[in-house]
Amino acid sequence: MYSIFQRYKNQIASFFAVVIPLSLMYFNSRDSGNSFLEKGMLYLTGSVQHLIFSVFDEAGGLVSGYVDLLNVEKDNERLKRENEILLSEVVKARKVILENKRLQSLCEFKKEKKELAMQAARVIGKDISPYYTVMRLYLESGEGGIKNGMPVVTNDGVVGRIVRATADYSEVMLLADSRSQVNVEIPAKGIKGVLKGKGLNNRYAANFLLVEKGEGIQAGDMIITSGYDRVFPRGLEVGTVAGDHSKQAGIYFEYEVDLAVNFSLVEEVLVITGYQGEEEAAGK
Repeated sequence: MYSIFQRYKNQIASFFAVVIPLSLMYFNSRDSGNSFLEKGMLYLTGSVQHLIFSVFDEAGGLVSGYVDLLNVEKDNERLKRENEILLSEVVKARKVILENKRLQSLCEFKKEKKELAMQAARVIGKDISPYYTVMRLYLESGEGGIKNGMPVVTNDGVVGRIVRATADYSEVMLLADSRSQVNVEIPAKGIKGVLKGKGLNNRYAANFLLVEKGEGIQAGDMIITSGYDRVFPRGLEVGTVAGDHSKQAGIYFEYEVDLAVNFSLVEEVLVITGYQGEEEAAGK
């Protein structure tokens, strides 16, 4: 019996949905309408119609809910895309703000150092060690006029010097490079020596070398360029003494130095192309 119902369920549903309402219309069109059979048919067809209406109403609610769900998903995707765009714009705005601050600091430094002729240059490349420290910088040549040996600085202090200049770019050897040597001094104490890079690939470090053990050198003492090497003009900040104690290496006494510039953060620099008193320094 159940298999027969399953086989003809569509026909049965059609019967209740179509034939019975037609029958009801027939009986309602007659004058009496009070017989037991008519009342039974009216009750039966009413129940069937109510059931059919409920089924279709629920199905319509499900379809409506599904459509609403699709709309919510579309709105979420749209909002997600808009948030990504807004986040990208915020990142760009922050980069512009930081760049403006750096450029403003460089301009103020340039105004303060009126005795120096300087050319601005943008960093276009960096050699990175396996420990993510910068080992070498590459600058955009820009207006030209950049030559080998010229000092490279920021408003924070000395970066290094040009070791190769081409029409397209210039290569900078950093103070932390083991090949780098700069004549320096502790101005407050009149102690002069040489700053030599340690060439480490996991941090930026250099040593302050003295032929004689410096008396009274303390951690935090500022070190500046002395100008005696005829490359770096006097008075540019290099770094500070890292500790009170020295160690002897051959004929030198060494003090480790915390460099003034974090090379990882350098994006724009000033190349010193000349300075007042350069001829006098060259004659010493």
